[in-house]
Amino acid sequence: MRASRDSVWARAQAVVSDAEMDAARAMPLEQVRDMAKAQIDKAKAAWSEASKLTWWGDGLLPNYLHWKPYKDVIANAEMNFDLGEKEPDGARRKELYVLSWRTARTAVDSIAREANLDRSYWSILAAPIVEKGKQALDDAKEQIRQATNTGLYATIAIAILFAVLQARK
Repeated sequence: MRASRDSVWARAQAVVSDAEMDAARAMPLEQVRDMAKAQIDKAKAAWSEASKLTWWGDGLLPNYLHWKPYKDVIANAEMNFDLGEKEPDGARRKELYVLSWRTARTAVDSIAREANLDRSYWSILAAPIVEKGKQALDDAKEQIRQATNTGLYATIAIAILFAVLQARK
């Protein structure tokens, strides 16, 4: 049983990094709540889509039995969300929403992987992670622009120097 728990934990960490968890925890409570609710809705939709696929596995395993563990994980995410709705303490409420979002996101990743669905469509990312990525891209573009300008200036300087040396001859 211990190995199973470790593999589930490792899978959850692979899907949602600690940095993204920290980013989600840093969001305002209502934003985390909305993110968790949206991810649960997407998880249900992914499960619905995947459960329509025929699954043969090791013998004839009915679709419902094959996809049921994923439905149970989604139910767990819903349970944590519902607990968050009833929790009076704001910090604990936010943590339950973050847990709900992470659980639903892990379910989505597993379902999408097994059913060959596009995971990027079904996953809700913590916005600060996306914003950090956009900022890093903008920073890289600026560095490239500066390097290009520096290279252009260097080329012009060399051309002028070459012209001056040619004029001296």
